[in-house]
Amino acid sequence: MVHCGVSRARQTGRARTVRERGAAGVGRALLALVLVGVSVGVAVPATAGPAPVVLILMENRQYSAIIGNAKAPYINGLAARGTLFTNYFAVTHPSLPNYLAITGGTTCSKSGSSLCTAPTIFTQLGSADAQEFAENETAPCSYKGTSSLYVTRHDAYASDSANRKLSPCGDFPYTHIDPAALPEFSFLTPNLCHDMHGDSTCASSVAAGDSWLSQHVPPLLSAGAIVILTWDEGVGSVHGGGQVATIEVGPGVPVGKNATLMNHYSVLAGMESYFGLPLLANAASASPMSIGT
Repeated sequence: MVHCGVSRARQTGRARTVRERGAAGVGRALLALVLVGVSVGVAVPATAGPAPVVLILMENRQYSAIIGNAKAPYINGLAARGTLFTNYFAVTHPSLPNYLAITGGTTCSKSGSSLCTAPTIFTQLGSADAQEFAENETAPCSYKGTSSLYVTRHDAYASDSANRKLSPCGDFPYTHIDPAALPEFSFLTPNLCHDMHGDSTCASSVAAGDSWLSQHVPPLLSAGAIVILTWDEGVGSVHGGGQVATIEVGPGVPVGKNATLMNHYSVLAGMESYFGLPLLANAASASPMSIGT
């Protein structure tokens, strides 16, 4: 049976075991999450040990549509509390290849919803005895949505067959998460009504996404997490997928702006370096994002 409520103490013990086997820094648990927008209302005290990393991926907004926009007060407040990356770009269009790029270092030449087969940060952490989970709006193990608010093309874990091989059951509801046992790595993407994408039941809205983030990010920061917030793609084809807002905030993260040219491969390179992993595919040639420094 797979459990989502893994304690930080157990994770820390597993990390020590992995490092003792010679894989320094690799033994951190992985949680890939596709959120349904359920509120987490209790702040979690900071815990000892390496800061957990939480990657949040929003949808379809250019940098200029977010930074300085009065409809995104919470996001702009986050930018003022951490590092705002002012020269950051998506790698291509449409959505799915960007999800694959930020987790696997390659777009797999995908433009639709078909599966990639390349290794990812999920498989890297899994091979080091870390735990990985995917959470979305489905019944467990189905890898398909129960409503129009969930789409596989916004689920990085489910979109790669190599990830699916790691666990016979990779999807769990967001409500299964225990905020008191925040894992070392989390991948979060809200549903279509809250990620600024929209669908037939809700309008595409910067304000709705900002409101959702204002409810869900504070508990993560209270838990001592480093939060990286970005968007899958912007407008136009500059540097592949257009300029998108990207913010890092949390313990150790400097306050200010970073004008280094970066893209989704930079986030992957930074996370892999943080976890002591080899750099996959295009992450090896990207300017890495510093995590927590």
